[in-house]
Amino acid sequence: MHCHALCRARVAPSTRSLRWSPSALFFGSILWHEMAHALMARFYGLPVRRIVLFIFGGVAEIEREPRKAHQEFWIAFIGPLSSVALGVLLLLGSWLLGGGLPGEALSWLGQINLALAAFNMLPGFPLDGGRVLRAVLWFLTGNHLRSTIIAARVGQLFAGGFMLLGMVQWFLTGNLFASFWTVFVGWFLWSAASGHLQLARTEGALADITLEHAIQHRLKLNWDWSLVYALDMMSLHGVRYSAPVMRDNELVGMFALEAVARVPRLNWGTVRVANLMRPVQGVPTVSIRSDLLETLRFMDAENADFIIVRDEQAPERVSVLDRHELLMFAERRRRAALAA
Repeated sequence: MHCHALCRARVAPSTRSLRWSPSALFFGSILWHEMAHALMARFYGLPVRRIVLFIFGGVAEIEREPRKAHQEFWIAFIGPLSSVALGVLLLLGSWLLGGGLPGEALSWLGQINLALAAFNMLPGFPLDGGRVLRAVLWFLTGNHLRSTIIAARVGQLFAGGFMLLGMVQWFLTGNLFASFWTVFVGWFLWSAASGHLQLARTEGALADITLEHAIQHRLKLNWDWSLVYALDMMSLHGVRYSAPVMRDNELVGMFALEAVARVPRLNWGTVRVANLMRPVQGVPTVSIRSDLLETLRFMDAENADFIIVRDEQAPERVSVLDRHELLMFAERRRRAALAA
């Protein structure tokens, strides 16, 4: 009795460890893979926000796209390369250990890493192989947008192949679970490739558009105006989102129409713009000639709700743009470009 209890006390933790070890080792391998991406991105000076692990693997969230083809190539290729290196080391360790549970565990994990590298090198965007394909096409053609579209189309082709394979697998084997899983992976890849294809088309539609095109009005509000008078002026000038607030010809804030909802209508005549404006202290400033897409990425990285826009050639020209206004403008231009 005592011996049985003692053995159970010693064996049970080991059993639980073995039960959880495969999952922990698998996600550790994915983390190793994504860390390689992140470190190479940092090597090229690209900020990495975080590494996210999920059911299909993981992703290193790099804040901006590489600006050169060779950077894209190495950031993408280093992930599968690191998985191959880890897989070979694990298989070597398994061979050195010989038989037994530790050797079998290392062998299994080594094969998993090699399979992970092989799967990721499939030339279908947004897999690493698809990004390598885009980098090669980008280097050969010099056209990043066209390369992205081709790589995304190839990604859709591979995703469709996975879904077709899943259906054939079910027809031939009757294994519903394995077939469903294969189809689900294909659907996931199709959705990701389609999203990147749509993003590429959007970037193409918004290419060479600067913030000067996004400034829809030149109205400036006086900080001492009553709310009702400011609303009348904004309506007269067709302002739909926000306007800069001035005091003695100096920019002091940004007034957004959404702030009006906080004020009872009976108080519109007494409340001043200064009471509802958002101060500009610490708000990023950009040039009026800045690229629209780059500005949106910059605002996302800085977590900025609005920006100050200045014209270096005409200092008196100053405005503010909020994120919602920029996104709505970008969407209108995208639809117009795609409909043309």
